Amino acid sequence: MSIQEVKTVSLNGLEHIKSDNKVIEGSRIDLEPLSEKYLSKEYVSWLNDSEVCRYNSHGSSVYTLEQAKTYIQQSKSSESLIVFAISTRSNHQHIGNISLRISWQNRSGEIAIIIGNKEFWGKSIGAEAYRLIIELGFNRLDLHRLWSGMASDNRAMVRIMEKLGFIREGRSREALFKDGRYLDIENWGVINQKQPVSSLPVEVLDRKKPDYGKPFYLEKLRYCVRCCMPETNEGIKFDEMGICQACQSQEQKIHIDWVAREKQLKQILERYKSKSGNNYDCIVPISGGKDSAFQLHVIIKRYGLKPLAVTFSHNWFSETGKYNLWNILEKLNVDHIMFTPNRELVNKLAAASLYKIGDSCWHCHSGVGTFPLQVAVKFNIPLIVWGESVAESSGRACYFEPMKFGAESLFLKISAKVTPDEMTGNHITPKDVYPFQNPSKEEIEKVGVLGIHLGDYIFWDDERQMEFVRKEYGWKEDEVEGTYKRYKSVECIMPGVHDYSKFVKRGFGRGTDHASQDVRAGLVTREEGFELAKYYDSKRPEMLDYYLKITGFTEEEFFKIVKSHREGKAKELP
Repeated sequence: MSIQEVKTVSLNGLEHIKSDNKVIEGSRIDLEPLSEKYLSKEYVSWLNDSEVCRYNSHGSSVYTLEQAKTYIQQSKSSESLIVFAISTRSNHQHIGNISLRISWQNRSGEIAIIIGNKEFWGKSIGAEAYRLIIELGFNRLDLHRLWSGMASDNRAMVRIMEKLGFIREGRSREALFKDGRYLDIENWGVINQKQPVSSLPVEVLDRKKPDYGKPFYLEKLRYCVRCCMPETNEGIKFDEMGICQACQSQEQKIHIDWVAREKQLKQILERYKSKSGNNYDCIVPISGGKDSAFQLHVIIKRYGLKPLAVTFSHNWFSETGKYNLWNILEKLNVDHIMFTPNRELVNKLAAASLYKIGDSCWHCHSGVGTFPLQVAVKFNIPLIVWGESVAESSGRACYFEPMKFGAESLFLKISAKVTPDEMTGNHITPKDVYPFQNPSKEEIEKVGVLGIHLGDYIFWDDERQMEFVRKEYGWKEDEVEGTYKRYKSVECIMPGVHDYSKFVKRGFGRGTDHASQDVRAGLVTREEGFELAKYYDSKRPEMLDYYLKITGFTEEEFFKIVKSHREGKAKELP
């Protein structure tokens, strides 16, 4: 898209927010376009308070109601400025403003903020407001850069900049005169590293469509009222307000004492390290994905453990996946064990998998769970450190009650579904599936195997973590079928087939998964999420041709087998 086309799309989004008084919801605050309803003596008093205006250009002369009214009118009609009132979610109290002034030619925006109500100072309200504006600027308005200028003495703002990933870009010496002295102004900026809105298909951006913002199966399925997840998601639970457990988990993250949880993690790691002697301190299962790269970084660089990296190879590695796997092992100097089932067996299991569980990937679901257990038992390494919590996005658990690791692999319960013995037959022998067998309960208990997820102990943000491993270790993204994100399952060539099977079977795919995550994070609206889901979930993956070739299925047989696995409300889908 050209600059003018980008501006047109983004302006439509800006006008939509202004004209509809679109509220941007945070966890504790709402942002609503500033209007005359917020005009009050209290609001004007902020701009005449020397303490409130200590680090801005206000306060040198008396600010009036009439000036405030003019400012509001100008902001409402401007194509380059939007001002939001910051209000508490609990009682809709107006406590401050935040603005975004845009240079469309440069796709850049300047953010300015004032928290006028002093009762809310020191409570991270500014950081939350900034986060919401960053999400608006990068994900709704397709801006490339956001920046703020502030007095160098304003330590609270500097902390916000550092917390949100802004970089100090420069300093203007003695540029602000306040209270009889000159202050330096620091400029801080952040670049949009995520996929720009302008690179998304036009269909996703077209708000004039009659079905815009509506899910595929609105008349047949119930959807979470907050995200885009349908009732056909396995294990989904809704509360009395119709909010799914995955959304509830994201709210819980805000209320968790992560400092206390990190202390628990440190105690666990130190306990096992003290017992390991000359052996490895723990096992870190690693696929080459961004999560396992981050796991290794945390375990080695943050906590100083010596792990053994363990990989079950699905034998479907992408070139990017191979690079990412060996790159992180080399960069962190990690010992590594990998098991790779032979190609013929993978092909046979891929065919049997469709009959047994309705997708192509049983051997991977099973192997990534059982192989680390086998290594733990064989090498007497009791601690296994996984990454993302089951509570993060699956909806099968919540952060207040995380899923515990037992003698059985979690992956058997969550994704593999059937045991190796149940996969035998039709030219698949017990010897073939022996590498997928769990160690016995007695063997696991003898070693004292404990599996933990880092995401249950440290605040998990896969977007920021991906950005970190990309910058720190040269981790690479690539196109991934079935989604608009370029990092999830980038190590494999087959996620598109897996996720397309889910769409056929349950009425949603990975587009819905990722859109729902972005809705919960405030990166896109629920309506935009449904548009992303509709576009990506229903796209036939190119790798389906490869899957049909290695299994011998026709496309008609593929659809017939997958649809036979429909359950509950999914049976009503076309």
